[in-house]
Amino acid sequence: MLMAMMVVSMGTTVSAAETRDRGTELIQMEEEAQELDGFTGQAYVDLNTLGVNTQTVNPGGTFTVGCSAPNAVDVVFYYSYTGADGSEETYQSKSEDTVNNGGYWSANIHVPANAPAGVWRLETVQMFDGYNDDSYLWNTAVIPEIGQADLSCCNVSVGGAAVSPSTPASGGRVVPHYNMLEKGGKWDGQHYVLNGKTITDAFFFDGNYTYYLQADGTPMADRLTYHPDGVHIIYLDSNGHEVFTNFQYCTSVGYTCYFDSNGYLYKDQITYMNNHAYYLNANGAMENSGWFQFANGQDYGCANWDGTLVNNGWGYDPYGRQVFYQANGTVARGTITDGVYYYNMDSTDGHLLGYYQ
Repeated sequence: MLMAMMVVSMGTTVSAAETRDRGTELIQMEEEAQELDGFTGQAYVDLNTLGVNTQTVNPGGTFTVGCSAPNAVDVVFYYSYTGADGSEETYQSKSEDTVNNGGYWSANIHVPANAPAGVWRLETVQMFDGYNDDSYLWNTAVIPEIGQADLSCCNVSVGGAAVSPSTPASGGRVVPHYNMLEKGGKWDGQHYVLNGKTITDAFFFDGNYTYYLQADGTPMADRLTYHPDGVHIIYLDSNGHEVFTNFQYCTSVGYTCYFDSNGYLYKDQITYMNNHAYYLNANGAMENSGWFQFANGQDYGCANWDGTLVNNGWGYDPYGRQVFYQANGTVARGTITDGVYYYNMDSTDGHLLGYYQ
């Protein structure tokens, strides 16, 4: 019965009392749930405790995944990954590799020595309660809002620098790049076919734009995502075009970012465009809301609504004190001079303390 189930949904616990209050909608969901094997258990996961001991490992290595499931008598973790032949594989944690330490369950995951470079994704956490009934925490919802959570914090990149010189040290993947101007082939706007084969999991240049072709061959679109190298972040716009050397508003995060000539997201960097300076903060967001502190925790600046940094010399801070905005948008600190006077600027926030000749 769905009424007896307690599972985690985006960091909250759905109790029996809360479920009853959801009325007729849940009656239908209960009927659907009864058709699914094992949706009767009362065990649950504390999402705040879900994690792994490392996010990079080499083939043949081991990593540990764990979570708090205090009312479970057994927990099984399921990972998916792409095998050497390109097929989707599943790894199930084993009882002999699983430990319960006061309600905190951890399992050692042994990566096969012949595993190709790629990302191992946590898909499901299965929990058994004292009645030998099971419940699930899914990475993708089976029933909307029930048993669903973002499990990507437990994803692990397999294949470090020791695997091969072409494999990024971060444990990411190297994917091919196809240039239709050089390789030929046919492109219909949705699939690239070369020598009779639909190209998948690859970057593709059609002569005007670069795309990332997904597992089904279609371009990824409107997505801020990690590059397959596991290190950099890239953006594919609503048309699937990778963004290069430009600003881009990213709806998924709600702010404007900047991507360099390689398509990589700028973080904690000052960049210049049309003789204006801009600052992309530690999250990659363009500052555009007035006075702010740089990610180094020391410098201050002021950004206009359009992201341009105030950098035209003397001005004021939010408290009405005089400061000097330098060409790169940072507020001067310490002693500065205009060739006639020396100005003593506060070493902390840069406001003017005094001047002398």
